[in-house]
Amino acid sequence: MQFTGQQLLMTARTAIMAAEERKYPIQLESFLKEQKGEKIAHNFQQLSMWLNLNLNHFEEKLLMAEWKMYKNGDYKPNTRYRTSDDKQTTTQIMAETIYNVGKER
Repeated sequence: MQFTGQQLLMTARTAIMAAEERKYPIQLESFLKEQKGEKIAHNFQQLSMWLNLNLNHFEEKLLMAEWKMYKNGDYKPNTRYRTSDDKQTTTQIMAETIYNVGKER
């Protein structure tokens, strides 16, 4: 497989969980054709470098996909919750929703 964000994020999550418990070396092989950096991290610095490289690569992929969608007229992000006068932030809306769902149960 060339590249999938889901596989990359799963590898990153697994690596971060291993790093929290200091279980080095950490395998970073995602079996994707498109992967940046080393396939093993022997310490936190190497893991940090791998995360930076791969998450930046993922962000670039997302940006390019959004740009292609925009050029084709397919990119229509939902911005109805974002106000120009900052009355309520996205974080506040999410927190309120989570709170209300908890009350309903």
